Amino acid sequence: DLMIGGGVDSISAYADCFSPYTSAYNDRILPEYRSADGSYTPFSVLPVVLIYNTKLVRRNMPSGWDSLLDEAWRGRIAFADPNVSGSSYTALCTMLQALGGREEVLPEFRQNLDGKILPSSGDVVSTVAEGKCYIGVTVEDIALSGIAEGYNIAIVYPEEGTSAMPDGAAIVNDCAHRKNAEAFIDFLLSPDMQLPELMYRRSVCTDADITKADGSAITLIDYDLAASSTGRSDILRLWNGGAAG
Repeated sequence: DLMIGGGVDSISAYADCFSPYTSAYNDRILPEYRSADGSYTPFSVLPVVLIYNTKLVRRNMPSGWDSLLDEAWRGRIAFADPNVSGSSYTALCTMLQALGGREEVLPEFRQNLDGKILPSSGDVVSTVAEGKCYIGVTVEDIALSGIAEGYNIAIVYPEEGTSAMPDGAAIVNDCAHRKNAEAFIDFLLSPDMQLPELMYRRSVCTDADITKADGSAITLIDYDLAASSTGRSDILRLWNGGAAG
Protein backbone atom coordinates (compact mmCIF):
# COMPACT_ATOMS: atom_id res chain seq x y z
CA ASP A 1 0.00 0.00 0.00
CA LEU A 2 2.77 2.40 0.92
CA MET A 3 6.39 3.04 0.01
CA ILE A 4 8.19 4.66 2.93
CA GLY A 5 11.82 5.75 2.99
CA GLY A 6 14.37 6.49 0.34
CA GLY A 7 15.35 9.81 -1.17
CA VAL A 8 12.63 11.64 -3.05
CA ASP A 9 14.87 11.63 -6.14
CA SER A 10 14.66 7.84 -6.21
CA ILE A 11 10.90 7.89 -5.59
CA SER A 12 10.42 10.53 -8.29
CA ALA A 13 12.17 8.29 -10.81
CA TYR A 14 9.28 5.82 -10.37
CA ALA A 15 6.48 8.40 -10.10
CA ASP A 16 4.28 6.37 -12.46
CA CYS A 17 4.04 3.65 -9.79
CA PHE A 18 2.48 5.98 -7.23
CA SER A 19 -0.83 7.70 -6.76
CA PRO A 20 -0.82 11.43 -5.82
CA TYR A 21 -1.93 12.43 -2.34
CA THR A 22 -1.99 15.79 -0.60
CA SER A 23 -1.86 15.43 3.17
CA ALA A 24 -4.01 17.50 5.51
CA TYR A 25 -0.67 18.70 6.92
CA ASN A 26 0.80 19.67 3.55
CA ASP A 27 0.81 23.38 4.41
CA ARG A 28 3.17 22.65 7.32
CA ILE A 29 5.84 21.33 4.95
CA LEU A 30 8.51 23.88 4.09
CA PRO A 31 7.89 24.97 0.46
CA GLU A 32 11.31 23.82 -0.78
CA TYR A 33 10.52 20.22 0.19
CA ARG A 34 6.97 19.89 -1.16
CA SER A 35 6.17 17.68 -4.13
CA ALA A 36 4.84 19.69 -7.05
CA ASP A 37 2.49 16.92 -8.18
CA GLY A 38 1.80 15.14 -4.87
CA SER A 39 3.38 11.90 -6.07
CA TYR A 40 5.34 11.69 -2.82
CA THR A 41 5.22 13.22 0.65
CA PRO A 42 8.50 14.25 2.31
CA PHE A 43 8.72 13.48 6.01
CA SER A 44 12.34 14.06 7.14
CA VAL A 45 15.44 15.84 5.88
CA LEU A 46 18.69 13.88 5.57
CA PRO A 47 21.96 15.75 4.94
CA VAL A 48 24.58 13.53 3.28
CA VAL A 49 27.80 13.35 5.32
CA LEU A 50 31.20 11.72 5.40
CA ILE A 51 32.39 9.77 8.43
CA TYR A 52 35.74 8.42 9.58
CA ASN A 53 37.07 6.10 12.28
CA THR A 54 38.50 8.33 15.00
CA LYS A 55 40.95 5.68 16.23
CA LEU A 56 42.39 4.76 12.84
CA VAL A 57 42.35 8.16 11.14
CA ARG A 58 44.59 10.60 13.01
CA ARG A 59 45.81 12.64 10.04
CA ASN A 60 44.64 13.39 6.50
CA MET A 61 41.04 13.42 7.73
CA PRO A 62 38.54 13.57 4.89
CA SER A 63 37.36 17.12 4.29
CA GLY A 64 35.06 16.82 1.31
CA TRP A 65 33.98 14.91 -1.76
CA ASP A 66 37.40 15.32 -3.33
CA SER A 67 38.84 13.23 -0.48
CA LEU A 68 37.00 10.21 -1.87
CA LEU A 69 39.16 10.38 -4.99
CA ASP A 70 42.42 10.35 -2.98
CA GLU A 71 44.32 7.12 -3.70
CA ALA A 72 45.37 7.02 -0.05
CA TRP A 73 41.85 5.78 0.70
CA ARG A 74 41.68 3.14 -2.05
CA GLY A 75 39.80 0.10 -0.77
CA ARG A 76 39.11 1.81 2.56
CA ILE A 77 35.90 3.66 1.71
CA ALA A 78 32.54 2.32 2.92
CA PHE A 79 29.86 2.98 0.31
CA ALA A 80 26.58 1.21 -0.38
CA ASP A 81 25.42 0.07 -3.80
CA PRO A 82 23.34 2.90 -5.33
CA ASN A 83 21.45 0.33 -7.40
CA VAL A 84 19.65 -0.78 -4.23
CA SER A 85 20.16 2.05 -1.71
CA GLY A 86 18.20 5.24 -2.24
CA SER A 87 20.35 7.24 0.19
CA SER A 88 23.51 5.99 -1.50
CA TYR A 89 22.15 7.07 -4.89
CA THR A 90 21.45 10.53 -3.45
CA ALA A 91 24.99 10.62 -2.03
CA LEU A 92 26.46 9.66 -5.41
CA CYS A 93 24.47 12.37 -7.21
CA THR A 94 25.46 14.88 -4.54
CA MET A 95 29.14 14.12 -5.08
CA LEU A 96 28.80 14.35 -8.87
CA GLN A 97 26.94 17.65 -8.68
CA ALA A 98 29.39 19.10 -6.14
CA LEU A 99 32.49 18.12 -8.13
CA GLY A 100 31.17 18.19 -11.72
CA GLY A 101 32.57 16.09 -14.56
CA ARG A 102 30.31 13.06 -14.12
CA GLU A 103 31.95 10.93 -16.79
CA GLU A 104 35.37 11.41 -15.19
CA VAL A 105 34.53 11.56 -11.47
CA LEU A 106 32.19 8.57 -11.21
CA PRO A 107 34.59 5.97 -12.73
CA GLU A 108 37.47 7.39 -10.67
CA PHE A 109 35.44 7.09 -7.47
CA ARG A 110 34.27 3.60 -8.38
CA GLN A 111 37.89 2.57 -8.98
CA ASN A 112 38.92 3.99 -5.60
CA LEU A 113 36.38 1.71 -3.90
CA ASP A 114 38.48 -1.19 -5.17
CA GLY A 115 35.45 -3.45 -5.53
CA LYS A 116 34.32 -3.00 -1.92
CA ILE A 117 30.67 -2.05 -2.30
CA LEU A 118 28.30 -2.67 0.60
CA PRO A 119 24.85 -4.22 0.08
CA SER A 120 23.07 -1.72 2.33
CA SER A 121 23.50 1.86 3.53
CA GLY A 122 22.93 0.56 7.05
CA ASP A 123 26.28 -1.24 6.83
CA VAL A 124 28.37 1.90 6.29
CA VAL A 125 28.59 3.09 9.91
CA SER A 126 29.35 -0.35 11.37
CA THR A 127 31.94 -1.07 8.67
CA VAL A 128 33.81 2.14 9.50
CA ALA A 129 33.40 1.75 13.26
CA GLU A 130 34.80 -1.80 13.12
CA GLY A 131 37.81 -0.64 11.09
CA LYS A 132 36.97 -2.69 8.00
CA CYS A 133 37.01 0.65 6.20
CA TYR A 134 38.46 3.92 7.44
CA ILE A 135 36.03 6.43 5.96
CA GLY A 136 32.50 6.25 4.60
CA VAL A 137 29.54 8.04 3.05
CA THR A 138 26.16 7.99 4.77
CA VAL A 139 23.32 10.22 5.90
CA GLU A 140 23.38 12.30 9.05
CA ASP A 141 20.78 10.47 11.11
CA ILE A 142 22.51 7.09 10.74
CA ALA A 143 25.86 8.63 11.68
CA LEU A 144 24.41 10.42 14.71
CA SER A 145 22.70 7.22 15.84
CA GLY A 146 26.04 5.39 15.63
CA ILE A 147 27.80 8.07 17.66
CA ALA A 148 25.05 7.87 20.28
CA GLU A 149 25.67 4.12 20.50
CA GLY A 150 29.32 4.77 21.26
CA TYR A 151 30.89 4.04 17.87
CA ASN A 152 34.32 5.59 17.30
CA ILE A 153 33.29 7.71 14.34
CA ALA A 154 33.16 11.43 13.54
CA ILE A 155 31.06 13.36 11.05
CA VAL A 156 32.41 15.58 8.28
CA TYR A 157 30.16 17.92 6.31
CA PRO A 158 31.82 18.15 2.86
CA GLU A 159 33.52 21.48 2.32
CA GLU A 160 32.36 21.68 -1.31
CA GLY A 161 28.79 21.49 -0.07
CA THR A 162 26.32 18.67 0.44
CA SER A 163 22.65 17.99 -0.14
CA ALA A 164 19.90 17.93 2.45
CA MET A 165 17.18 16.05 0.65
CA PRO A 166 14.05 14.64 2.25
CA ASP A 167 13.08 11.05 2.67
CA GLY A 168 9.68 10.43 1.21
CA ALA A 169 6.56 8.28 1.38
CA ALA A 170 4.26 7.47 -1.53
CA ILE A 171 1.01 5.58 -2.02
CA VAL A 172 1.16 2.66 -4.47
CA ASN A 173 -1.21 2.78 -7.43
CA ASP A 174 -4.46 0.82 -6.95
CA CYS A 175 -3.47 -0.26 -3.44
CA ALA A 176 -5.87 -2.29 -1.33
CA HIS A 177 -5.92 -0.01 1.71
CA ARG A 178 -5.84 3.53 0.36
CA LYS A 179 -7.42 5.17 3.42
CA ASN A 180 -4.95 3.53 5.77
CA ALA A 181 -2.05 4.66 3.59
CA GLU A 182 -3.35 8.23 3.62
CA ALA A 183 -3.79 8.11 7.40
CA PHE A 184 -0.21 6.90 7.85
CA ILE A 185 1.19 9.72 5.73
CA ASP A 186 -0.82 12.20 7.79
CA PHE A 187 0.69 10.62 10.91
CA LEU A 188 4.22 11.09 9.53
CA LEU A 189 3.57 14.82 9.20
CA SER A 190 1.73 15.22 12.49
CA PRO A 191 3.16 17.36 15.31
CA ASP A 192 3.89 14.21 17.32
CA MET A 193 6.24 12.96 14.60
CA GLN A 194 7.71 16.19 13.27
CA LEU A 195 10.14 16.79 16.12
CA PRO A 196 13.71 17.83 15.19
CA GLU A 197 15.24 15.51 17.77
CA LEU A 198 13.16 12.46 16.79
CA MET A 199 15.37 9.61 15.57
CA TYR A 200 18.18 12.14 14.81
CA ARG A 201 16.23 13.28 11.75
CA ARG A 202 15.53 16.86 10.76
CA SER A 203 11.91 17.89 10.41
CA VAL A 204 10.47 18.94 7.06
CA CYS A 205 8.12 21.25 8.94
CA THR A 206 9.86 22.88 11.87
CA ASP A 207 13.64 22.63 11.40
CA ALA A 208 14.15 25.35 8.81
CA ASP A 209 17.77 26.04 9.79
CA ILE A 210 20.15 23.44 8.39
CA THR A 211 23.02 23.76 10.83
CA LYS A 212 25.63 21.58 12.49
CA ALA A 213 25.34 20.51 16.11
CA ASP A 214 27.53 23.46 17.13
CA GLY A 215 25.21 25.89 15.35
CA SER A 216 27.53 26.65 12.44
CA ALA A 217 26.11 26.57 8.94
CA ILE A 218 26.30 23.56 6.67
CA THR A 219 27.30 24.44 3.11
CA LEU A 220 24.57 23.19 0.80
CA ILE A 221 24.72 22.74 -2.95
CA ASP A 222 21.78 23.60 -5.15
CA TYR A 223 20.84 19.96 -5.56
CA ASP A 224 19.21 19.26 -8.93
CA LEU A 225 16.41 16.88 -8.02
CA ALA A 226 15.06 16.73 -11.58
CA ALA A 227 18.46 15.78 -13.02
CA SER A 228 18.92 13.06 -10.39
CA SER A 229 15.46 11.63 -11.08
CA THR A 230 15.42 11.74 -14.89
CA GLY A 231 19.10 10.82 -15.18
CA ARG A 232 18.92 7.82 -12.88
CA SER A 233 19.25 5.20 -15.63
CA ASP A 234 22.27 6.93 -17.19
CA ILE A 235 24.02 7.44 -13.85
CA LEU A 236 23.53 3.83 -12.79
CA ARG A 237 24.57 2.59 -16.22
CA LEU A 238 27.82 4.51 -15.83
CA TRP A 239 28.21 3.20 -12.28
CA ASN A 240 27.73 -0.37 -13.50
CA GLY A 241 30.46 0.03 -16.10
CA GLY A 242 28.45 0.98 -19.15
CA ALA A 243 28.41 4.15 -21.19
CA ALA A 244 25.97 6.88 -20.31
CA GLY A 245 23.23 7.49 -22.84
